Amino acid sequence: TRATQNTVDNNVISGNRHIGMILYEGCNSNMIYRNKIGIRADESGALANHGAGVVLSKSCRGNSIGGSGLGNVIAYNDTVGVVIMDTGSYYNKISQNRIFANNLMDIDLYPYGVNANDAGDADQGANGLMNYPLISSVFLDWFSGNTTITGGLDHASPVGVTLELFKAGGVNMFGHGGGETYLGSV
Repeated sequence: TRATQNTVDNNVISGNRHIGMILYEGCNSNMIYRNKIGIRADESGALANHGAGVVLSKSCRGNSIGGSGLGNVIAYNDTVGVVIMDTGSYYNKISQNRIFANNLMDIDLYPYGVNANDAGDADQGANGLMNYPLISSVFLDWFSGNTTITGGLDHASPVGVTLELFKAGGVNMFGHGGGETYLGSV
């Protein structure tokens, strides 16, 4: 029996010898909400899983990791925070989570490592191998307190795409930052 339509909510999933949580082989439509993964219950520091925090593999589809007011804290894991390991896993929503300070990357879509953006986002892969947005400038108006962020997303069909903005506490070994503080979405 495949694990489908389950809710994993408000747990500490930390300190494991391997992966914190794995959705495997057709685990569809599961909801992963408000968990502490790789971090202490009080968020005071690391309690790392000695692998990834959350793994989706072998055609897992339609799962929700976080959401509006339901975000997880996924930090300090020995490899990555969330990894989608195969081209058959897609439509998995990773939203409004605090994902930061994982040893290699915070979110990784197969193939492993930072995947280059491609013109028109015509490639296929894990979660559609969607391009990441490029921020070209950030301007803070000191008088009004307003911040203007300019950038773009090269995507074949941007209708319905939500961009989430986070404050990063630092950068990983690939020069990308994690999402330590959720700021909002457009």
